[in-house]
Amino acid sequence: GVPPYSALRSDDSLYVEYQGGERELYDLLHDPFEMSNVYATAAPARVERLARRLAALKACAGPTCRDE
Repeated sequence: GVPPYSALRSDDSLYVEYQGGERELYDLLHDPFEMSNVYATAAPARVERLARRLAALKACAGPTCRDE
């Protein structure tokens, strides 16, 4: 089966963190079928921004999830 994961999807990207530590990042504008994981070559600032946003969403509850 699919290992447990958390993900953040936007209009232009999909960022995935698997429970085992693996990460994936897809550029949905150029790769809408999610065939090429660009995590290893992505700008570190972009990855950090996505990771922080995902962590914030995982920690929020109720109406606070819509504040950001």
